[in-house]
Amino acid sequence: MEHVKDEQQFLTNVFQLFKPNGTLILSTPFGEGGGKLSGSPLHVHQLTPHEFSELFYNYSKAEFYYQKGPLIEPISNSSQKHHPIGIVVAKK
Repeated sequence: MEHVKDEQQFLTNVFQLFKPNGTLILSTPFGEGGGKLSGSPLHVHQLTPHEFSELFYNYSKAEFYYQKGPLIEPISNSSQKHHPIGIVVAKK
């Protein structure tokens, strides 16, 4: 998502291409938020965890995971305050 200027349009396009019950697995590093410089010349911006989670409203199911060191854990198990990377598994 960090390479896409209009992530909502990107996700709308992906959603339309999916067959019923299609599954999207997507990851992104977190940062200061949409429209803010990320410090990386290859990234348009880096979303906050909240902004990222709000993007998947039209999927029937979306499960979120966060990086915890070298591991990935479900958001429900996360006790960290800082999450460097987020992952979503979303089903149409």
